[in-house]
Amino acid sequence: MIRVALFGVSHWHLRLYLDPLRANADVTVVGVSDPDAAIAARVAAELGCASTDDHRALVDEVAPDAVMVLGRHADMAEQAEFLIERGIPFAVEKPAGLDAAQVTRIAALAEERGAFAAVPFVFRQSDYVRELRDRSAGARFDHLSFTMIGRPPQQYERMDSAWMLDRSLAGGGALVNLGIHFLDLVPFLVPGEPVRVVGAAVSSSAWGYDIDDFAAVTLQAGDSVAVIQTGYRYTSPDEYMDLHFSVRSSQVYSVVRDPHTAEFTGPDGALDRVAVETTNVAYYPRFVDDVIDRIRDGRAPLADLGDAAAAMRLLDEVYAVAGAPPAGRKGSP
Repeated sequence: MIRVALFGVSHWHLRLYLDPLRANADVTVVGVSDPDAAIAARVAAELGCASTDDHRALVDEVAPDAVMVLGRHADMAEQAEFLIERGIPFAVEKPAGLDAAQVTRIAALAEERGAFAAVPFVFRQSDYVRELRDRSAGARFDHLSFTMIGRPPQQYERMDSAWMLDRSLAGGGALVNLGIHFLDLVPFLVPGEPVRVVGAAVSSSAWGYDIDDFAAVTLQAGDSVAVIQTGYRYTSPDEYMDLHFSVRSSQVYSVVRDPHTAEFTGPDGALDRVAVETTNVAYYPRFVDDVIDRIRDGRAPLADLGDAAAAMRLLDEVYAVAGAPPAGRKGSP
């Protein structure tokens, strides 16, 4: 039985971790922590486990075999470093810190200590990406476009995650939350090529917070070009997201228009429409189960802090090109 603790249970992704953990017969959740002690106590009451506002005290009390690090982005690097020093395997939500310097430092420490430190770049594990790579038959992806526009950012207040509206605690907005998935996915789909930011613009004009609520980014990966658009621009809190992907190689042109379907067109012009989950949310249970399996079997994570550091270096470059304030500092983009 693997004894798991969770840090930062005010994170809006809590259920994406907690539900698969509770469904796993090899796991027991032994404790939770959060800077907001009332939130930690509420979650602990549901689970029948220990709670505290101090993650260090929680580890001392319950001695977990593994930890899921959620919570405020401003806390993640210190918590990861603590777990690396203690020799406890963990998964840490992206972005794993406020900026590339923080994440690069803990990535180097994790490598030095041989730590298990997984990061949920879950598109790597998605059925959509598997279909895309299989159908490309090894051909290079030369055109990649990803648009993911989510609900208004006020949703975070409803989900006990109001800190996401504060740049000093979150490091940024939609680009940090949604866009970082694609800052990882582009190098994953176009491996072995240097990736650079050739254009970027961010805005916070829709809602007036100091986090970005829209970002448009153009990347060059060798001869391939990628365009990323992310934001919190839906006017309705009830719609999940505007989702549009298009990816091309010489063997396939893929289009995604909704969270449950992908279209693939081959060189012969035949269109194949496939029922497949295309959002990140659908693959968190797979990620959590995979992390538990890898910890139990002594295998390395699929994506780790080194991958997070690489994505964060691109993120920092995007903000610099766009003229946004450095991560974790106040100021309108």
